Amino acid sequence: MASAYTTAGVTVSVNIAQIAVATPASQITGLTKDDFVIKITSTGVTKTISASTDNGDGTYTLACTMTSVAHTVDLVAASAISITDPGIESTGLASFTVPA
Repeated sequence: MASAYTTAGVTVSVNIAQIAVATPASQITGLTKDDFVIKITSTGVTKTISASTDNGDGTYTLACTMTSVAHTVDLVAASAISITDPGIESTGLASFTVPA
């Protein structure tokens, strides 16, 4: 889920793992910065995502000041996601380490 990470941010991919209803495209578009959470792995401290870019292909570039340590990125709880149709939820967080 996470790729292209630097101290200035991370690019994440959000895809459909299981389709429960309808037949949408395999990528999820339309999410906002408030739909994601980035945490420092060792402390659980939540980082502030200052902006997000929906790249239109199921990937999102999240602007977040990070240090060179391990982080996780995930979607917020399904009940808090801004998109309600289709209903989506995370299938698990992704781990990444920002290089020094």
